Amino acid sequence: MPTNTEIAQGTVKADGTVALTFQSPGLGQTWTGVVTVANAVGPETWRANVAGAYWGTFFGTGTFGVIQCSGGEQVSITAAGLTPGAQFQATYIFFVLPTDKAPPAFPQPVPSGSIALGGGTNITNAVWGQASTAKFAGSGSPIGVVTPSGIGDLYVDDVSPAMWQATGPANTNWVQIAAGGSIGLVLIQRQVLSAPAANVDFANIPQIYENLVLECLVASALNNVNDNLVMQLNGDAGAHYNYDYLNLSQSAGAQFFDSANATFAILGDIEASNSTNRASTLRLMIPAYRRTTFTKSYRSESGGIANLIGGGVDQQLWGEWTSTAAITDLKVFSPNANLVAGSVFSLYAET
Repeated sequence: MPTNTEIAQGTVKADGTVALTFQSPGLGQTWTGVVTVANAVGPETWRANVAGAYWGTFFGTGTFGVIQCSGGEQVSITAAGLTPGAQFQATYIFFVLPTDKAPPAFPQPVPSGSIALGGGTNITNAVWGQASTAKFAGSGSPIGVVTPSGIGDLYVDDVSPAMWQATGPANTNWVQIAAGGSIGLVLIQRQVLSAPAANVDFANIPQIYENLVLECLVASALNNVNDNLVMQLNGDAGAHYNYDYLNLSQSAGAQFFDSANATFAILGDIEASNSTNRASTLRLMIPAYRRTTFTKSYRSESGGIANLIGGGVDQQLWGEWTSTAAITDLKVFSPNANLVAGSVFSLYAET
């Protein structure tokens, strides 16, 4: 069966609203199809209406349907909270059938536990069981209601950081997700050194995630083949860090080291200035960083070539900061030299 296409265009009014309205079918006809808004760029929330009555909600550039209208009825797509003067275009692709032969159509519900958010992103591990309230992280005001079937309104607000929170009744089944992203790693901040630096500091870490992950491509300016990258948390330079690590190298084999009551936590070996144009990869993970029951444990791993001949080093480390405080600041540095320009530090959160 051939499809038909209707285009609706509109400019956002001064009050931030826009309506994209399609032509109506002729008498005796029924149109059944799907709608997209091609130039939506973020988590805009679009409301589909048929003959002025609410039909369903979709987000960003996602395809929404099925939408069905009959003779004399118009489909309109509306949104609020947009930038005045912005222009949008909606496309309605549909089949045409005689009204007496068209089967009824309804919006396709998102399966229970999978709610479309932020430009088509899905929350896949929510267990609703009944109507649930969606909020922005850090906001006490609900932005919409989601029924067990996943049908409902979610309204976008300009809140920073761009982070969704969704919860079932009595704040159970919390799920957190970056708008437009996916569950898993969420980038908090990336720092790329344009000049040598004594340290890299991640301050004001949001207290809305579960685990922290730091990915580094890093080298030191120390006049040696390798150096150490170390960490201090919440500005604590006291003797409050314990760690042990396994060192693997071609020249020395396997070695085990540990230290107690140190003033920083070692994260791993990194390349230094004698290892020309090379940098080490290092990965740090801190679980439950905002929780306050246990001391803060971490694990990390690093690797480097260290001038190739007999000097390659791989390390696996475990350590702790002996405080139970939530981590709000994470600083990494070499105790011996600056970190070189071009080093990259990416702090992520696991939801």
